[in-house]
Amino acid sequence: MPDGKTHAFATVAASIATPLIVNGLGIGATPVHSIAAGAGCLLGILISPDLDVNHGCDSIREIRRRFGKPVATIWRSIWYPYAVMVPPRSWVSHFPLAGTAFRLGYLYLVYFLLALVAGAAGIIHMPEIHLTSQLLLSSNFTWVFAGLALADTLHFAMDQVIRDH
Repeated sequence: MPDGKTHAFATVAASIATPLIVNGLGIGATPVHSIAAGAGCLLGILISPDLDVNHGCDSIREIRRRFGKPVATIWRSIWYPYAVMVPPRSWVSHFPLAGTAFRLGYLYLVYFLLALVAGAAGIIHMPEIHLTSQLLLSSNFTWVFAGLALADTLHFAMDQVIRDH
């Protein structure tokens, strides 16, 4: 399997190419949609399929390098239950589209639970915390999801092609 640096390099390259490809396909994507797809692809470095490894992954190391140990500790705490629940390299985490949707659903669940606790404690005004079809069908969200799914597909393909000997 490729290491995290190899996955990250491929993801960055894909995130640069994605807006150009989306824009060149002639499918009615606006420049904002193209950038959203590229940003979603780049997000694949942080919301990586490898977050299923409970001893840490390059996503956590990258956050530590960029934002410091406290932020990395929070990020790892968020993803630790996921890493315990999901077997490493399972279809739930690595299979394109399914893994992408599952990880985004997991992040939404974390947000939902934190908002419930903060609202119940009176720390914040209880926000609107339900997913609406308007959000899910908004074009920017769709393009970000497509970009992240592209990064996951690239990750999956690299894992299939480049195997440990």
